[in-house]
Amino acid sequence: MNVTHGAIDHVLIAPSATELRAAETISFTARASDAFDNRIEGARITWEASGSKGTIGLEGILTAGGRAGFYADAVIVAAELGGISVESSASIRVTPGPLSHATPAPGLIQLTPGSIIQLESPQGFDRHGNPVKGSVVIWSVADENAGEVSASGLFAAGQSPGDYPNALFKKGSTRTTSVSVTILS
Repeated sequence: MNVTHGAIDHVLIAPSATELRAAETISFTARASDAFDNRIEGARITWEASGSKGTIGLEGILTAGGRAGFYADAVIVAAELGGISVESSASIRVTPGPLSHATPAPGLIQLTPGSIIQLESPQGFDRHGNPVKGSVVIWSVADENAGEVSASGLFAAGQSPGDYPNALFKKGSTRTTSVSVTILS
């Protein structure tokens, strides 16, 4: 027995939701069906994604945009057969890419003897400018005369006035930065 499909009724998109990094690619598939879920092979399939959501080609391969965020109905697929057109959509969550750069540490800190300050942890960003969370920064002191620093960046200046070049070091997951200290008299 040979079953012939009826009029196009719906189109299914897979995956219906996904998560990917900025500028990463993923392949979507579409299946047109009639009201009884019989597959329709001859339907014309078209894809659409716009703006910061990404770009999608004729084969359903999406390249995510550079802006991180959740995009409901970001990918739209249309199936058309015999003058009838149906659509379906998928949502995507774009997450930041790998760490590319960070805000710089201060190059010079000037304090009075015995002063205590909290050194700022730098914010990391991917190549698209999206904040990257979870960057670990550890502070250390290279010149004990400059003072003491905790791993989290609480710095207590020493008692001896003077210039202490490269007295502090900030070690991150990808690079190490030095900070000079001047203790004022």
